[in-house]
Amino acid sequence: MSLKFKIKNSELTKGFTLIELLAVIVVFTIIGSIGAGILVNSLRTSNKTDAVTNVKNNGNYVIGQITKTLRDATSLQSPYPCVTPVQGTSITVRASDGNLVTLDCGATDSITHQTTIASNSAPMLDTTTTGVKLVSCTFTCSQQTASDYPLMDIIIGLTEQSTSAFSEKMASATPIVFSTSILLRNLAR
Repeated sequence: MSLKFKIKNSELTKGFTLIELLAVIVVFTIIGSIGAGILVNSLRTSNKTDAVTNVKNNGNYVIGQITKTLRDATSLQSPYPCVTPVQGTSITVRASDGNLVTLDCGATDSITHQTTIASNSAPMLDTTTTGVKLVSCTFTCSQQTASDYPLMDIIIGLTEQSTSAFSEKMASATPIVFSTSILLRNLAR
């Protein structure tokens, strides 16, 4: 007894044609490209968000420390009096404990040799570990009259310390500016 298998003509044509295979490859390539683009874009956005957050956290910290120092000050040593507005990169106040505190925007970090903000020569902005760079910093003291409390305006510009040419690794193309005004009400007059 011999077994014969007959292959019908319709069973031979159940495969895929070359055109159908190429169409599927093209569709999967397009879907893969779109997926890869979304993934790369989300990674870029994440890097930029991390950089901006780092700069903002450090800027808010420094502004907070300067504000606390000035609010607790019992006297303004330099520049004083400031009936005509005086702008500079350093101020000296007498703290509530009686010690003189000099806030200096032109201080140099001993490790990175970059300009930083310091309180009595101790850096308030750690440029070695934070990856943040000081771009600008000014203190402006003004009073309406010599008997008025001095108003101190502080403006600080920070940016991400990046050697990368990729914009997604930079916090901003321009410095992020932090500013505040403090009326020195605790001064003994």
